[in-house]
Amino acid sequence: MKHLKITALALIALTAIVALQAGIFGFLTENKATWDFVNKTGGIRLDGVQDTKMGPALFVVYDVTGMTHVTHKPEMMNSGMMVQRVAAKVDGHNIRLTVYTSVIEKGTQLKTSHACLLPELEAGKYQVYYGDVMRPETKVGTIEINQ
Repeated sequence: MKHLKITALALIALTAIVALQAGIFGFLTENKATWDFVNKTGGIRLDGVQDTKMGPALFVVYDVTGMTHVTHKPEMMNSGMMVQRVAAKVDGHNIRLTVYTSVIEKGTQLKTSHACLLPELEAGKYQVYYGDVMRPETKVGTIEINQ
């Protein structure tokens, strides 16, 4: 019984730490943006790879509010949303991006350029797609890693 209480307290503490780091509203309202949603809010485009203090990062231009023409004119607006983070999964020379959105947190400045941290990649060209399925229509672009 004592181990159960300790485990429960540890789980509660871990959840609280994650919530505070992301912001409570961001943590509670985070949502994975679909390809359709990204397109309706103006599209997404690549803005190059740069070395950052945290490692290599792919910069992505995306405006969840639907107020910016990124690749085409937006069809939908979301004044109460923000980009929480952009994540990448690498599979060979393919990179799959996912945008996570949430309710705007107090004191947050909205931005359209987002850094997506990448693992160390070998030199070469990488095809970048949006979402879990790599289809021609979800291809965002190509990047080249030089070493």
